[in-house]
Amino acid sequence: MSDSPQNARETGTSSGRRSLAGADALSPGEAIREAMETVVLPPRPGAARSDAPAIEIYLGTEPAQFRANRVFGWSIEKVRDPGREVRIHVMSELPGFRRRFWTTGFTNYRFAIPAFQAGRGRALYNDEDEIYLTDPGALFDLPIGEAGYLATSDTESSVMLIDCERMASVWSLDEAQRGWKRDLLRRATRASGHRGELDPHWNARDEEFEPGRSHLLHYTTLHTQPWRPFPERFVYQEGAYTALWHELEREAIEAGFEMFSQERPSRAFLNRLSRLEALPQSELGSALGVAAEVTSSVETLVNRTKARTLVELQPDLRGDQELSPGRFGLESERRLGLFDWLSQDQGEVVADGVVCVEDLESLPVWDLPWIVESLFRRARRFVFVAVRTPEKPPRRRFLLPPQGTTHTLEWWRAHFEAASVRHPDVSWELAALRGGRLDDASRVTLALGGRRPDDTPPRVWTLSDGNPGNERQVEALAQALSWPAESKRLTFGLASSLPFAATGAHLRGLAQGTASLEAPWPDLLIVAGRRAAPVARWIRMQARGRTCVVALGAKAATPADAVDLAVTPSSANLFPHPRRLEIAQPLVGTAAISQRWRERVDQVPGRKLVLVIGSGAEDLGLDGPSAEALGRLVAESARSLGAAVLVSASRHARSELIESCLRGLGRPALFHRETPEQRPDERAWGAFLAAGEAFILVGQGETTLAELAATGRPLFLAPRRDVQRNPWSVTRDAVRDLIVERAKTKPANDRGTTRPQEGLELLCARLIDRGHLRPRRDSEGLRGQLVRAGHARLLRAPIRAGDLEGFVPAPADDIARVAQRVRRLLGLSEAGRD
Repeated sequence: MSDSPQNARETGTSSGRRSLAGADALSPGEAIREAMETVVLPPRPGAARSDAPAIEIYLGTEPAQFRANRVFGWSIEKVRDPGREVRIHVMSELPGFRRRFWTTGFTNYRFAIPAFQAGRGRALYNDEDEIYLTDPGALFDLPIGEAGYLATSDTESSVMLIDCERMASVWSLDEAQRGWKRDLLRRATRASGHRGELDPHWNARDEEFEPGRSHLLHYTTLHTQPWRPFPERFVYQEGAYTALWHELEREAIEAGFEMFSQERPSRAFLNRLSRLEALPQSELGSALGVAAEVTSSVETLVNRTKARTLVELQPDLRGDQELSPGRFGLESERRLGLFDWLSQDQGEVVADGVVCVEDLESLPVWDLPWIVESLFRRARRFVFVAVRTPEKPPRRRFLLPPQGTTHTLEWWRAHFEAASVRHPDVSWELAALRGGRLDDASRVTLALGGRRPDDTPPRVWTLSDGNPGNERQVEALAQALSWPAESKRLTFGLASSLPFAATGAHLRGLAQGTASLEAPWPDLLIVAGRRAAPVARWIRMQARGRTCVVALGAKAATPADAVDLAVTPSSANLFPHPRRLEIAQPLVGTAAISQRWRERVDQVPGRKLVLVIGSGAEDLGLDGPSAEALGRLVAESARSLGAAVLVSASRHARSELIESCLRGLGRPALFHRETPEQRPDERAWGAFLAAGEAFILVGQGETTLAELAATGRPLFLAPRRDVQRNPWSVTRDAVRDLIVERAKTKPANDRGTTRPQEGLELLCARLIDRGHLRPRRDSEGLRGQLVRAGHARLLRAPIRAGDLEGFVPAPADDIARVAQRVRRLLGLSEAGRD
């Protein structure tokens, strides 16, 4: 990376620090600060130098918060005085502190700041979950008066401006290391004269934030933080101003901003480098070959990208040797110690492929973002990295604060995705070796990204549970992607209907005679339907990350972290997730038309009015008499329009309602009812959809509703009737609503902020997040939206000729947006490269 303010930091000299005390001997507090990582944002080149002192900021953080740290630093870089230096001291995992019962991994570090500063000058303290929207220099320069520090209240210490000389006697290093946060705050209150008032706009928490007025935004509610630092602890929900944080992160990644860089790495990296420099150059063997899965992946990348040169890096060894020819048909293969690689000129060593399959996880966590960036920067075609990940998910240690999640596959993936934004033409694969066992292929999981390695079309499978609406959505997306797709016909047994049969990854619900499911696995799997969901997860698990699973609908797409893209309607009211893409209505494509039914429809003379009796008809409050009355209304409309009536009935509609409706209607010109056994060429839906000049829908099926609205022809909806619901349904919905309400509750703590999600709120949220319970869908949402926008009308009287005028064409659905997201997941541009 270039030596720029975006990546500037202190190189490690200590003279400036010792001058704080005016003596060569370091106090215990200074010694800790001397070992602390310090990021320096110097005056920008060309900016007028400020005479004001450097801004000293102490940042409380922990290794898992690298995304929050990047955005915190970038927010300062955007708004700071370009001529003034800013020094950010990273307080993480400091020695000598007793951390039992701490809420975070950095709770008491803030009280040691006067000792770190040797009782001189002033300093700012910030939590890592904050962003500046105003120059921090304006806060640093505020008059403190007779107080020792400024904060918004006696119990709020997440943003403080500290006079270190005055507070050195109040907050000693020993008390900070061994005392209790409440006690330390209690002795430094406004009443004692130590605390001065700070404008609340310098610490605006979540919903307190006022755009244009607040200077600093504090994302204090842990389970709504946009960067999701504790996925093992919380079920994340929508928070306030998450879009603002994500926009800052996007800007930081595109600008290449990192807290540490190759020119100015962390102190831990420099210490490790000095140890390695003492080692002699040695002959480097290859780690490839220890794990067959890893070797096979590298060979496949070499062949698919047509790579001719390869560099293999080894972090804990020194050496530089070249083999010509190399393995896998390469022209040359070079083996390098990682530190030798990094110490060379940035443009000196460039290869088609860069591989590192040993010990990357042992490097300092603060430097991994720029180290991963360096792999991408020097690769022409692909990067392959193998890392060891924890055997089990991280757990909170007894009485100790949570440290967040590091070195998991998702944690590593975030580093690679950030680098890939700046190097979109580089393909990458990340092999996670669970538990560190290189020789066990079943423990290897892959994450893929970047540009697709070659120009061959992706191998695509489609799965559904046989429900016509789900099948049509799957077909619609496959059509939009325009890649050859193989439809896997699944046959389900009785086990698929058992409670919780749709959870997990298994094939237990399949009956004998189902389609063959075996390798080679697809690049893309499109799935819809509750019963098909565990099959899709099983395939994803067997493919160990090589299959991208796109799940359509709330039933197939829950839990979201079990698929690669969860496409769900907004009416499902599910929690936000990085892999979830919400759409307004189901996907609509071109319905297949059975030749037999096309011929039968063509034989019906004149205009055609199509009556659709879909799923959810009983939810409209229809009973036998009302369904028969509706049938008479349709018959009268047909006579008025001079049209023949075609009837399409869903297999989910009750037979009694269909029969009652037909009694009122009389004999239709054509009647078709779907059954589970029918093949696609036996279904009339496509022919009816193409031939109808106007439609009447009885039901609430959103897929059917979206398809009818997409035709742009007149659409009339049977209105809902108010009826007495049965007690079981009322009780069931009431219990479900209570669970959903409790999951979204935000109880306040003693500071007046929302306390972390725990107890019953966490349990209820997990039930929803894992798919054991789903919130009630807004079944009237899409119907009402279409009626209000003029795309549909309620059927309350016989339809006359004039009633067919004035309909507003329905807007296009979200299928193009979904297809674009899928292409991006597979490393293909919107234009295709297909």
